[in-house]
Amino acid sequence: MEEAWAFLLAERAAGKTPDARTMLDSWIVGAAMDLHDPGRAVPILKESEKALPGDYNPPYRLAILYLELKRNDEALSANGRALARAYGPRKIRVLTQRASILEAKGDAAGARRALEEAIAYAGTLPKAQQNPRTVQRLEARLKKMQDG
Repeated sequence: MEEAWAFLLAERAAGKTPDARTMLDSWIVGAAMDLHDPGRAVPILKESEKALPGDYNPPYRLAILYLELKRNDEALSANGRALARAYGPRKIRVLTQRASILEAKGDAAGARRALEEAIAYAGTLPKAQQNPRTVQRLEARLKKMQDG
């Protein structure tokens, strides 16, 4: 996995544009997680967020790393930046992540609100962008939280 990590960093460094450099970020996050060292990807994702200030992906991925590192306040902050930039079905994913972060922080009410917002938002999307299975999973998670 260290070889894969080195390969990903080399390929990223060879990118000539911010888009080209950040297209491997999801793989970099995955590799850092597989190496049980999510912190090693944080500076890379911070760089991506700076290079692509309108893209929701870098702060969304930073929130993944921070949540894994149990740096929940930083995760929530990164998630907030991602939420401000997300649109369409992606926004549902960011709201779902927000629920997980709030849950990790011990804010059950906030987590429920985030899931409720995700479900409500899903209903506003054009039919072609709606995913009933996603909504069913969110509703089941919300019910479990309300029951438990």
